[in-house]
Amino acid sequence: MGLNKIASKLEDYVVMDYPFDMPHVIGSCNGLLLLEGRVVNPATRRWTCLPPCPALPEGTSSFGMDNPYLAFDPVVSPHYEVVLMKDCFDYDSTLLTNSEWPPSPYTMCAYSSETGAWKERSFVREGRPACTLAAVQAAPEPEYRHCAYWRGALYVHCKSDLR
Repeated sequence: MGLNKIASKLEDYVVMDYPFDMPHVIGSCNGLLLLEGRVVNPATRRWTCLPPCPALPEGTSSFGMDNPYLAFDPVVSPHYEVVLMKDCFDYDSTLLTNSEWPPSPYTMCAYSSETGAWKERSFVREGRPACTLAAVQAAPEPEYRHCAYWRGALYVHCKSDLR
């Protein structure tokens, strides 16, 4: 591909592990693409492989499996973060309806492009819980897992918004 042409396929930006693997866009934020295990900047044709996230210590408040979300504001900083937020499974409705959201403390992992490493972040709730865990489940379908990053806050679309 010539230097003055824009690539038309994601495969042109990343080297996949196997010839039959196809990149899947999990999310995007202000021009960056979040793929499975990679962050791609199509404008600069650069990409970063994310290292594995270390396990959270025993006793931390987290549920289910990780859903990655990308946070990037090039006006504020050239660096981005990938935040892993836990999603809860549907199989235990008692847990979902009886658990407060957000739990306190709530612990998650965040990757920083500035440091090139994951770090643990804990948030302590101030005031009363906003709702129950059932109201903040991510949509089960990846195509409905959206987020927006605005003025330093990450807004994640939850299942309760789906009708």
